[in-house]
Amino acid sequence: MNKIYIFVPIYNFGLFLNICIQSIIQQSYNEWFCFLFDDGSTDNSSDICLEYIKKYPDKFKYVKLDKKNNGPAYSKWYGIQEIIKVCKDEDVMIIIDGDDYLIDKNAFSIINQKYIDTNCMATFGSYRGKFDEMKNKVNMKTYSRKEWFYMHPRTCKCSVLKNFTEKDFKYKDREWLQKATDVAFFCNIIEWVGLKNVQYIKEILYQYRDHPNNIYKKGKTDILEKHKKYVMGIKK
Repeated sequence: MNKIYIFVPIYNFGLFLNICIQSIIQQSYNEWFCFLFDDGSTDNSSDICLEYIKKYPDKFKYVKLDKKNNGPAYSKWYGIQEIIKVCKDEDVMIIIDGDDYLIDKNAFSIINQKYIDTNCMATFGSYRGKFDEMKNKVNMKTYSRKEWFYMHPRTCKCSVLKNFTEKDFKYKDREWLQKATDVAFFCNIIEWVGLKNVQYIKEILYQYRDHPNNIYKKGKTDILEKHKKYVMGIKK
């Protein structure tokens, strides 16, 4: 049984956070620990997190990253650093955004079994929600940053996390990426471990929410597009 470390990025997700956390608590697979990373929320997100910390101190840790919101890349980088402090190489990390949730109580069991059966280093899956038609485009024979279909939930062996550096989440090593941070995260993993060591999980395990406060909708359009073009064009 692999220990699963869950990384939940949060920014003003008070309306959705209880459902997200409850979907983790209700998992049939119990070998997990969850980090709740709050990137400058100004709503009741912190109050919700602290209630769960109080109730389940052995299962959750709350990290308030900053007093201001720095964006998803900032959260990913510092989230990775927290997990590296406590994980073992063979453990598994999964990202569940604080406004989304797991729709299958056996999600962790299915993911764990995939690692056991295939000896893989990373997985991605099929979700329900906006853009979920990408599941029809999955092609595990070829790889390109521009062919993006690596959907939620995304996981990897914790040993892979040690390869990341801060610049992997920055635009030209200067500013935190505000767009395509999932690409910056998962495409790096694929390029490090090789496509043959990545597995696709067909079962739909994850609910993606589309709402006005989605992180990808924040910020100036020109900056978002500039960051996206930069990440998609990186050549390893």
